[in-house]
Amino acid sequence: MSEHGNAWTLALNWRPQARLRLSAEVLYIDSSRNQRRDEGLAARQTELQLQLGARVFF
Repeated sequence: MSEHGNAWTLALNWRPQARLRLSAEVLYIDSSRNQRRDEGLAARQTELQLQLGARVFF
C-alpha cells in the first residue's frame, strides 16, 4: 500500500514529593500514506503532540 513513516517519543517523569508525580511527553510522527489522497488529504503528514500530566497518590 506504499506506506511508511517514523515516530519519536520523549517522556519525562518527576516526583517532587512522595505523593505527587508530574509527567510530560512529546510525540512526533512523520508518515506518508497514499490512501490519504482518496480523502482529499496530502499523502505526507507530520504531527506533534504534547501531553502533560499530574498524578496525586493517596
